[in-house]
Amino acid sequence: MLKIEEYISMRKRKEKINEFDFTKHSDNMGKIIQFVSEYFNDYLNPEDYNYELIKLQQTIEKSKKTLINQYPNTHGFIEEYYLNNKKRIDTFIKKVCDAQIDIDIYYNETEFLGIAKEVSHRLSDSELSDDDLDKIVLAVKEYCNYYMSKPNRSEMKGLDNNIVKWVMDSYREFGVNIASYAFNIGWKWSDKYVEHKYSRQYDEHYYINSYDYRYQDNPFDIEEEYEKHQDKPFMQGKRDYFEMLVMYSWLFDVLEDTSYWPEYEKLCVKTRKVNLKTQRRVLVPISNGNQRYPEEIQSEIEYIESKNGLIKNKQKDQYIISILNEKTTDNIWTNNSTRAKVVKNIKNTVEKYGKPKLIEFRTPFKSPAFGMKELIDKYLEIEKDLKTLGKISIAVKTNSIQTSKEPVVHDMDDIMELHHAIEKMKLKLKIIIDLVDTNNRNVLKKGMDDLINSLASKPNSFIGFHINKIDEWGKIYGFTNRGYKIDRNSYPSFSDFMLGLSTILQGTTPKLLIPEKVKSEEELEKLVDTLYRCGCEFESGVNND
Repeated sequence: MLKIEEYISMRKRKEKINEFDFTKHSDNMGKIIQFVSEYFNDYLNPEDYNYELIKLQQTIEKSKKTLINQYPNTHGFIEEYYLNNKKRIDTFIKKVCDAQIDIDIYYNETEFLGIAKEVSHRLSDSELSDDDLDKIVLAVKEYCNYYMSKPNRSEMKGLDNNIVKWVMDSYREFGVNIASYAFNIGWKWSDKYVEHKYSRQYDEHYYINSYDYRYQDNPFDIEEEYEKHQDKPFMQGKRDYFEMLVMYSWLFDVLEDTSYWPEYEKLCVKTRKVNLKTQRRVLVPISNGNQRYPEEIQSEIEYIESKNGLIKNKQKDQYIISILNEKTTDNIWTNNSTRAKVVKNIKNTVEKYGKPKLIEFRTPFKSPAFGMKELIDKYLEIEKDLKTLGKISIAVKTNSIQTSKEPVVHDMDDIMELHHAIEKMKLKLKIIIDLVDTNNRNVLKKGMDDLINSLASKPNSFIGFHINKIDEWGKIYGFTNRGYKIDRNSYPSFSDFMLGLSTILQGTTPKLLIPEKVKSEEELEKLVDTLYRCGCEFESGVNND
């Protein structure tokens, strides 16, 4: 049954009325009035008027656009079934699919047919034909295709590339989202073990975890979950990857206890021989001064500071020479004669002691006449002056300590500006980050969120860092925007600095570790132990005997 505007439109087409022909204005008006009269007097027959059917039609009309969008090939079948049986097949499909915790990894006909049969059972329609059942199977596939979320790489940035590749390849080939399935498992365990409480006195919510997920052989009953799907082509042989994916969701999305992840990841590599793409958080230990690393770490590179480019002696075969800015207004960056003298001395040092592993220059201070552009221009002159030495690495060390004068490369904005300039101009210049903190004056440490957001996504933007210590632990009680989270089985969480350092080092390229202002071997040992807890390894310097 047509609505009045649809009936008039139909009659206009039949009569070939052109309402924009103003020479027939009076005739057209008369005909439209006639159409309206015919609609109510002849077309709408009260005896044939089915009020209930009209109501069903109006209901389906409201959701027609949504149905066409979600069920492009089966929306007609769903509409017809609703008009005939007063039951929305799409609503039943949603309820059955939402009840399946592993719907995200359904991919074959048998699984979709199982859902369709459950929908048919709930419809209580014994007269449903095989053709109708096939249409419900197709509707189930369309529902899953519409609501299936695509794995998001940014949400897996802490995972090894092999695991991320497995998740993304499985989505492309089979249309499944293993990451979403892993999250659902973690969320199911949170329903069971995370207790929600509310304090009226302080108007705060508390989330208390009672599940001990550390050092278990079968956390989250992974064996049972994996056994259900191990015959699927994308799950075969991926039991450990699957467990790591669930643990990642549990730690990062459910509990927000990211401090355990580096330790857990290392545990999987060491004890289960999990095949990860590369070793992560690898550090190259650099010796600075007389302090010695713990005996299990062998440092092969020496860090030597020089005011003028000359060194008196060196103790190791490999070395890094760092050129100090003896004066803020008369140094290699600001004085051409000083630069010529230092370059000449560096060449003499190379002739006597061999080519250094790296030449490090300290960033100068800003002035009205000297900024980032001038720093890059001077670097190009220095690189040209040292060209006769052959291939040699040059780096700028940032200065992140609060002072009365601001260095050119000071905070995170400066570092990223220099990094983008290096990429755009394809410079060979490297960046070394200053994380040394005395009296809470390091601007990078204060702004760990900026440091993480900028460097975690660009792990190759810096080659190493200077550091003196790490604040090890924060509070046992984690604060979120929803309230407090308390883990009865947890250790104290990482401090913000410790967690941030663990995050920015998670890339695969080894980073130079340069201890600075470390006063004793005990302090250096404590620094190394904390880096171990962050999940770090030391490149070919670990003695396994």
